[in-house]
Amino acid sequence: AYHALFHRRMLDCFAMNEANLAQYAASIARFRPRAIVSYVTSIVRLAQWINESGRPIEGVRSVVGAAEALHDFHRPLIEAAFPGAEVFNTYGCREFMLIASECEHHDGLHVNTDHLHVELLGAEPTLPSELAITDLSNYGMPFLRYMNGDLATAHVGGDCACGRALPRLGQVVGRKLDMIRSVDGRLLPGEFFPHMLKDVAGIRKFQVIQVQLD
Repeated sequence: AYHALFHRRMLDCFAMNEANLAQYAASIARFRPRAIVSYVTSIVRLAQWINESGRPIEGVRSVVGAAEALHDFHRPLIEAAFPGAEVFNTYGCREFMLIASECEHHDGLHVNTDHLHVELLGAEPTLPSELAITDLSNYGMPFLRYMNGDLATAHVGGDCACGRALPRLGQVVGRKLDMIRSVDGRLLPGEFFPHMLKDVAGIRKFQVIQVQLD
């Protein structure tokens, strides 16, 4: 009833499986939403099913990915399933909710500096480094230079064409614990593997486990 008052419909991503994807697509088609906000993995899998079935869903204006990394190769999959929809990437975490998001120019992620102070702790801004976040509006449980374990890069370049003066992150590359370490001290981000395996025929799911350093 609460969501109905705001003209929203909630679909349970945790109950989604290969057998009921058609029901999820049908529910979205009936409701005809202007915007969809979803876990990235869930909307990508649903988009793949829609594309395979040849029944794109019209009328959606924007699809907002959340909670997981949105890779560039995800965008055309989603756009094909929802013709005319623009795909937006966001970054947030449970402690602060939305931290940064793309604008219509998709040139980095604008940081919500009206209530958050976000620092990149690395010496080289173009390389992934840990984030330290200070919440300026949480008076119940202050977070001062809180490190949530995420790694990101700074945006390098001029002002965004949208005219917003907010600082931007270049990209969020994952969690510190999601890095694969090499013997010579290099770090391989977890996002390397989706890019490496996305075009390999026959692979539907994968998991990478580093048992020991070598």
